[in-house]
Amino acid sequence: MGKKDKALKREKQLDSNSPKSSQADSATARLANQVGWLFPIVGSLVLWSGFAPLHLTVTSFFALVPWILICHNPAPLRRSDYFRLWIAGCVFWLLILQGIRLAYWPLYAGWFALSLYLAIYVPLFVGLTRVAHHHWRIPVWIAAPLAWLALEITRGYFLTGYAGSLLSHSLVRFPVLLQSADQVSAYGVGAWVVLCNSAIAQGWLAYRSKQVKKTLPVAIACSLIAASVIGYGILKLNETRELAANNKPLLRIALIQENAPTMFEATEKLRQDAWQRYAQGTKRAVEKFESFDVVVWPESVFTATEPIMIDNSATEVPPELSSMKISKDQLKQSVQSTNRMFTLKAQSLIRAAQKTQSANETAHDVYAIVGTDIYDIQPNVLKRYNCAALIGPNAQLLDHYAKMHLVMFGEYFPFNGFFGLLYQMFGMAPLSVGEEEKAFHINDVRLAPSVCFESMVPHRIASQVRTLTAKGDSPDILVNITNDGWFRGSSMLDHHLACSTLVAVENRRPLVIAANTGISAWIDGGGQVITRGGRLVPDQLLAEPYRDSRWGLFQAVGDWPCRIIALAIWLIYVAGVVQQKYFRKEAESVVSS
Repeated sequence: MGKKDKALKREKQLDSNSPKSSQADSATARLANQVGWLFPIVGSLVLWSGFAPLHLTVTSFFALVPWILICHNPAPLRRSDYFRLWIAGCVFWLLILQGIRLAYWPLYAGWFALSLYLAIYVPLFVGLTRVAHHHWRIPVWIAAPLAWLALEITRGYFLTGYAGSLLSHSLVRFPVLLQSADQVSAYGVGAWVVLCNSAIAQGWLAYRSKQVKKTLPVAIACSLIAASVIGYGILKLNETRELAANNKPLLRIALIQENAPTMFEATEKLRQDAWQRYAQGTKRAVEKFESFDVVVWPESVFTATEPIMIDNSATEVPPELSSMKISKDQLKQSVQSTNRMFTLKAQSLIRAAQKTQSANETAHDVYAIVGTDIYDIQPNVLKRYNCAALIGPNAQLLDHYAKMHLVMFGEYFPFNGFFGLLYQMFGMAPLSVGEEEKAFHINDVRLAPSVCFESMVPHRIASQVRTLTAKGDSPDILVNITNDGWFRGSSMLDHHLACSTLVAVENRRPLVIAANTGISAWIDGGGQVITRGGRLVPDQLLAEPYRDSRWGLFQAVGDWPCRIIALAIWLIYVAGVVQQKYFRKEAESVVSS
């Protein structure tokens, strides 16, 4: 066979993703035209229905079928087809993330920008799957789940990462389906759901072509995997129930929730009023539950208008403060004033959390975990931290954890020199990134705090648990404090809760959440929401978590297996695209000669 014949044969074997494929016959072209708008948009809307606010979980198991059918299509896709897929992705993400726009008017731009970026992963899913299938001859029912896994973990890390609304999060109302996350992570659970979608698509195509027998191996494999997932889930939930029955509560934890204003709308008076409302909510918790060991307030509430200041400046004044004409004596007076205020607030909080004792009774020790701002004043820099702080029974600051995963455009602007004016425009100051994992010790119980959307970043919490465990400080309870008042009771609250649920399963740790405006909750290590608060209402919850530190592969190695799979899929994709372009160019040059 000559060079010309080989090149032409190779060209015919390729799945051309280019709109310039001159080899497609008229029938193939008609198939390509059928992609249209229907399949992309239907897939987008059905997938959205599986998440909050509709929570139609079952739709997640067939929502991707239209997109997977496009992956099966032997016709080359044109740029307009990928554009339609991207528009479908925009529809999905604009619906999912619409709560972002409610936080503050400039975040309409953030809502659109984030949605348009995340929408790229829809055409990428189709592109990766098609290259793996049509070029490398990998069956779609294998290629599609691996491509989806690769893209979910990519967006979990890329540009600081966004791991909200993973496919596995649509399953949170059925904890039995989540249990394998302790072995394969939330990304792996999502890949299994895509496998189910792929099996349905394969079966439908086989039915249309009257070749049902050929799909039996796929159906059997998918059924065995599904049975294993459900069987493992039943086993683990039975273990969870046994742990609950045989273990005493580690602590009695009161979670306080109010409906306080967010930062951009809060005046000094409103912030002080919010503090008082949380103090009153703590007193109501004492009336409801009589006594507890720990009271937890959400992110930022304790600060009111007075951050905690830690002066490590020695004889120097950091440049930021010296530029404001603040002398060392003035700085010292300010630190003393804010610290006196901290002591008064801490004493007031601890008193509110203690049950009134009779003359011959000893007061029950109560600790508090609160969200507060802490300023670390160093000779060369003023560092501002968004923190979880542990307050002891004597109203002293025992420890604090500084948030380590900040929200871009919410807590800092990238390229500070370029965006510096935005800080002044919106009355913000850049936050500093925390540098150390912490476990708060209350008696012999260790609590690992996280702040705000850190519980939406699976590798952040996994790293925290592994790091503390390696230090001999393995956490017994995960604690998340968050101010979700930004989202005005929208479905963003549900998405945050869903992320926290998967985090609890992945790490096999109970997790408690204190959220301003909701949704506060106690989630056990099996991903079951034992109790949860309302939405946009004051509430007080009592959590009594028990020890659950069951082993799982995810705890041991994290998401490294998923990262390796993602790298392999991206290499397969890039190599396939390069080869397609090379052989197509070679065929064209041979034909023209």
